[in-house]
Amino acid sequence: MYKTHLIATVALILVGPVLLAGCGPQGDAGRNTTTETAPASPDPTVPVEVTSISNQALDSAKSDSMCSIDAVSSQGAINDSFAMAPSKTMVFGGWAATTDKTNPGHIILVLKGAESFQAPGSTGVQRPDVAKAFSSPGLMQSGFNAVVDTTPLPKGTYKLMVLEPSTNPSTLCDTHKTLVLE
Repeated sequence: MYKTHLIATVALILVGPVLLAGCGPQGDAGRNTTTETAPASPDPTVPVEVTSISNQALDSAKSDSMCSIDAVSSQGAINDSFAMAPSKTMVFGGWAATTDKTNPGHIILVLKGAESFQAPGSTGVQRPDVAKAFSSPGLMQSGFNAVVDTTPLPKGTYKLMVLEPSTNPSTLCDTHKTLVLE
């Protein structure tokens, strides 16, 4: 069962964006294309590289989407914080939704601190709990597991946020959780 679910999830992540690329009446005209990131890894088990992002860019994003980080490398938060050593394969698991209760597809995980960093990701993981909580079947695939190499990051405390670049302007969701890299 697990292997079948994993294969289906990987297939959805790999094929879904290709199938949906031509959807929508506006093409890229309605999208914010000013946020540059490295592409998400086509293999969800391969860590993506973090790049820096200016706090000024984050401050210009609209703050009104919905999201959560439920676990980091299979550990739940203690007092809304995750404390751990940097890792080449740190897994951030959670979900993201737009304000109109749809699946954003492409997301950017943001670690906001004195110096801030971003890592691209995609939704596509089954989250029936989120779909039920918001009474929105469109959120069934709103989950994500972003595998990130955090070894280049300076030790310190980071606010965990999710940026949705598909809206114009981009929207930034504060998960109200922190990551402490020790």
